[in-house]
Amino acid sequence: MLRTSAAYPLAPLEPLRGTGSGVLPVTPGSPVTGGGQLIAASPAVDAVNVRIEPARAPSEVVGAPRVEISYSGTALPARTHLYAQVVDVAANRVVGNQVTPIPVILDGRARTVTRELEPIAARATPSSRYRVQIAGGTTVYGLQRSLGAVTLSRVEAQLPVGAPIAASGRPAPRGDRRGAGGDRRSASRPARLVVGKPRGMRRASRGERPVRVPVRARGTAVRRIRVVLRDRRGRAVGKSRRFALRAGRRKVARVRLRVEDLRPGRYRVRAAGRARGDVVRDGRRVRLGPRR
Repeated sequence: MLRTSAAYPLAPLEPLRGTGSGVLPVTPGSPVTGGGQLIAASPAVDAVNVRIEPARAPSEVVGAPRVEISYSGTALPARTHLYAQVVDVAANRVVGNQVTPIPVILDGRARTVTRELEPIAARATPSSRYRVQIAGGTTVYGLQRSLGAVTLSRVEAQLPVGAPIAASGRPAPRGDRRGAGGDRRSASRPARLVVGKPRGMRRASRGERPVRVPVRARGTAVRRIRVVLRDRRGRAVGKSRRFALRAGRRKVARVRLRVEDLRPGRYRVRAAGRARGDVVRDGRRVRLGPRR
């Protein structure tokens, strides 16, 4: 039966996020999702679990979750798959009975893979608890055929969030539309970073104080922002600590320089962060004159 709704697609809000890490065995006997049932997914007994932050207000989790996995490992054959799924902890079930294979190459090199998972639909409230699991095998797709191990040094996961729907089937009143961070701003606006003119390059080059770089977020919140100053060869000569900005907010980042690496000439200062799983960045050139 075909159904339609004037409220779909939902207005996107800030996603629910989480990070994790761990080590997985990769063997034909790897603990699997599915519990031996060939067409059903179930929470994995042994997996890397990524705890997702709880929603701050009722919202709809609708769409394709996204994972970014930084990993290294060895196995024979080297090309194989790990398996990702979203688990509702309270209900002890896999959301939507969906498992997604993640292709990996376990040849000893450090690699990163980004994938969208199978779309899901669920309800998120402040009391909801979700986890993204990365497992070494699943009976839904077939047993693992490689033998080895993999270290997941960092797993970043996010669940897509839409504006809540009222009982009438229409979008909820505007005041009730909040994302994971409780921000009422529409996350449908494109995210941007705007880097202002750096201040204090000369004094920083003498080791007296950090360079001050104003950074502003536009459109939506941006997380894990870092400001880096690079020379003409692309070498980093200074960087800031990571920080986050809500939409419309401004912060003056302090960039400490390695004085011994500085020479008169042109440099480039760049700010980069993440918004809705995508990288956003902005930069500008700056010149350092001869020392006096």
